[in-house]
Amino acid sequence: MAGLAALLRTTPGNTPKAAAQQELKQISEALSRALSARGTEHAHRTLGRLTVVIRAALPHIQEVDGCTVVVDGVAEVGTLVGEYVQRGPSGLVGGSSAYALILADPVRDGLVLARNGDGAPLYYARTRSGALVASEPAALIAAGVPADPDSAVVERFLATGRCDDTAATFFAEIRRVLPGQVVVVTAEQAIVHEPTGRVAEVRPLPLRSVSRRVGCRVSLSAGTATALEAALRHGEEMEALPLAVFSTHFPGFESGTPEHALLGSLPRGSFRHRATPCFADELDLDSFLHDVGEPMPDLESYLIWATVRATGGEVDVLLDGATHGDHLPRLADRVASRYGVELRFPARAASGRPAADPRVVEVLAGMTDDQLTPLVHARLKSQVGVLTGLFSGRRIDAEALFRRLVVERWLTLVAQPVASARVPSPSLRVNGKEWSRHAITTEALRADDLVVERFAFHATEAADRLRQQWYLLVAAKPVAVAQGLARNVWRLRPGGLARCLARLARHEPWQVQAVIDHGGALRAAGALLLPRKWASRMIEMRAVGLPRPSAVSPANVSVVPRPDRPDLVAEQLSAVLEKNLSAAAWGGFRGCAVISGGRVIGWSGPGDPDIALALAAGDPFGSSTELTPMVIAAHAPAAAPRATVHATPSTRKAKPTKSRR
Repeated sequence: MAGLAALLRTTPGNTPKAAAQQELKQISEALSRALSARGTEHAHRTLGRLTVVIRAALPHIQEVDGCTVVVDGVAEVGTLVGEYVQRGPSGLVGGSSAYALILADPVRDGLVLARNGDGAPLYYARTRSGALVASEPAALIAAGVPADPDSAVVERFLATGRCDDTAATFFAEIRRVLPGQVVVVTAEQAIVHEPTGRVAEVRPLPLRSVSRRVGCRVSLSAGTATALEAALRHGEEMEALPLAVFSTHFPGFESGTPEHALLGSLPRGSFRHRATPCFADELDLDSFLHDVGEPMPDLESYLIWATVRATGGEVDVLLDGATHGDHLPRLADRVASRYGVELRFPARAASGRPAADPRVVEVLAGMTDDQLTPLVHARLKSQVGVLTGLFSGRRIDAEALFRRLVVERWLTLVAQPVASARVPSPSLRVNGKEWSRHAITTEALRADDLVVERFAFHATEAADRLRQQWYLLVAAKPVAVAQGLARNVWRLRPGGLARCLARLARHEPWQVQAVIDHGGALRAAGALLLPRKWASRMIEMRAVGLPRPSAVSPANVSVVPRPDRPDLVAEQLSAVLEKNLSAAAWGGFRGCAVISGGRVIGWSGPGDPDIALALAAGDPFGSSTELTPMVIAAHAPAAAPRATVHATPSTRKAKPTKSRR
């Protein structure tokens, strides 16, 4: 599969020629780089304001009757250009061959885009300075086209699963050329010439494939028998048996592998079957979406992609039983360009809608917290209620939920990266003294981890050479996670009171239920309904950590309350440090504070917990993948004057502990 691109530039008249040429070069190079997966070599040609680019193993630009043409597929360019000269744009499509082409016409001063049959996709976008064309939307985005999603296309896809059947793409500024269409793009407009008749959707196995290795993928699709029959017939004619047959199965799923029944009736020795195991918690949707560029509607599309990726090099042509879907040509194009396998769908013309895939429910239920995070922190609409139904055994539209998960993952990939949070200053002045803070990196904690032992090991490594006074600050949420207190939001069951308070306070019912479970109905109601001045005093409300998308799993999809017996955690951690540290380092130890919600909830040491709380100003623990649940705040010599943080009286009393030495 070659990568095609073109651009039409309408630079202002006062732009220096050198600057215009440099801009033209930068854009053409950006288009070419983005299409590098489709070929290793690059070629381009410029005719005035028009430039065509091709990326392929052997790039070839043809010039016929004053027109410059690049083609992806099998086409007689001379004949097509002759028809174009005589009949106009409609002369560029016709016949049974599948191809896509871009024609630069200096007479029209425009670009002509044509796609015949199941030819490779073409996309175009109009910009302030002209127009851009490419084989993939990613190339247009790399050249400067905005990646803003088209909300109407997204909503239609979520509701129906339909995509690729209109000129609109998932990107608001990008349009596609449909099969049989010809689009003439000039500086003023884009004129679409619709096909005069129905475009053939089915491509029979061509004669040029007889010397190539052909395989078949068996699945739950209704057309699997048709694809298997076509592949076996081809193998018999070419004496190329046994046929390579591939399938995907999910070990442990109750749905089993009913498609394997097709293989039981085949003659012995006519095929060799390879069943590839697939696991729900290993689904790589990000890599899938990176390859296909836009969302696809079903699990089967992912499994086709995964099969090709896992078996690349074993076959050259893979037949599949998918029976419908305007997205299938896009899937075939991306697979061929990335993995060198040509996908064919012999049963695509079959009527009727495919049956629901029974594996989708089990796949969703088997995913990890990280995989389901986009459904909790959705850019469109949170699916916590649907997830609750999924994990409680209620009947849900699993296909629609899977589509929404795919869209949310895609939105995460194409959205502009969120600016990272401000990093707190490593040093600050408390009560006139200078302190330096050092975050300690640990591994991510899970339920039942030995939090005291792990934290003590990392803290000892960091503090053993200290000779000045120092405090150890510990974030409360990781401690609660290790104690097994984190609860997935879809495990919460909002009651009537929670729903009532949620309507009054405009919160999600599961959020209110989490607060009620931890602090009681009275405190929850006060924290939610009283003025903010009074609500801020509701300690139990602030002690519940609601999930954040940037948090470390499982806190990204779980409600985390304050840890149990935080004083005991601080005391045990202090005791282990006393045993492990040198006498000089332990002599400067002033205390261990467990911090939550701007309060010291656990304390052990001879120092002042108010100072420890002041040293935790600005959340020095981090909130994302930093994995820094502990901070050492060490006394340092005074440097340049800076703002002073005054220790405020804590809500708890200091509990000095005796030295065990």
